[in-house]
Amino acid sequence: MNEQNLLSARSRMDAALGRMLHRYPFYVQFISPGRWTARPSVGTMAVTVRHDSPRFYFSPAFVCSCSDAELEGVIHHEILHVVFEHPMYDPSLFPNERALLAAEEVTVNEYVPEPLPGDPLTLADFPELPPREDTVVRYHRLKDREDLAEKVRTIDMHGLWKDPSNQGSDADLEAIQQSLVSQLSRVGDRAALHWAISGLGRHDGGGILENIHDPASRPTPIPWQPILSRMIGHRANREATFLRPSRRMPERVGISPGVVYRPQHPPVLAAIDTSSSMQLRHFERIRAELDVLSRIAKVTVVQCDKQIRKTYSLRGPLRTIVGRGGTDLRPPLERQFLGQHHPSLVAYFTDGDGPVPDHRPPVPVLWCLTTDAKPPAPWGDVVKLTDRGAVISRRTA
Repeated sequence: MNEQNLLSARSRMDAALGRMLHRYPFYVQFISPGRWTARPSVGTMAVTVRHDSPRFYFSPAFVCSCSDAELEGVIHHEILHVVFEHPMYDPSLFPNERALLAAEEVTVNEYVPEPLPGDPLTLADFPELPPREDTVVRYHRLKDREDLAEKVRTIDMHGLWKDPSNQGSDADLEAIQQSLVSQLSRVGDRAALHWAISGLGRHDGGGILENIHDPASRPTPIPWQPILSRMIGHRANREATFLRPSRRMPERVGISPGVVYRPQHPPVLAAIDTSSSMQLRHFERIRAELDVLSRIAKVTVVQCDKQIRKTYSLRGPLRTIVGRGGTDLRPPLERQFLGQHHPSLVAYFTDGDGPVPDHRPPVPVLWCLTTDAKPPAPWGDVVKLTDRGAVISRRTA
């Protein structure tokens, strides 16, 4: 391509970036023309992460072949790859490369309102994929398919992601996320802020770390107080107080103390199934339930997919989950683990799909099912989380 055509492509890119900045001001850190470099070898467009910032590349010939609206769509496509952290994924965690490519392309294109050139992958190509799922969940839905070689096509070049010299670190990614959050907060677009950082995953200790936010609507929660009273008994502390008269000497108010009974906050182990079969909306519902439970109990959270990923005392809302691998419901119910935390009750949030211990644990278990599946064990109480509220379906032996 001659110099005149290169200048023409650069001019079109600058104009398209200007229109995108006007439409999406919270993308300002990505839309600076200095971040977009002409590189004919990429064929279309490409992105990578280097030295704490994203770098974008475009083919001048490709830019000149697109309409203005298509050019904006591909720019948006590249930006969303960064927002969804696709360049940072560890390929060793996704052995089916075709499934990952399909999950990445479908997830990005779902949020691109502008037209895209060619024949981009969309949800219409994969009717089995529910809308608004994150990339990792979609990968696990597709990973066993054998016909992806004929179906997978990409708008852009993903090859730069494979070169270790072009990939950023977790610290780079954190800097990008914090910058994006700062920009979104500055323009006051809270809806865009929630959308842009919800469901994003990064790798943490061999698992995928995802952000959890408040559900769009809060259905009636599980009736935790009567469940705790029934399963572990009503417990209260007997305390002396001068604010109540003594039953024996009511006339000596303020001199002889009375008695007040304050309910205890029993220790509850909230086990959360963080395997790939769990959906983001399930975790949002779990967050809402833990907000209620933590007011009447001392909650310890254990997050487990096929192994325990994280254990901590709940202080405030559930913010992140770690996992997204296979499923094994047994580790949080092992006697040794329970002996370390001494819970009065285990509330296990799961879709019910996974192996359980052969024998009933030494503490009561409440299965909080996020789907309409059968309880995973013949023991324990069962409550199902529906869109309208919680349904205590049965009590098992």
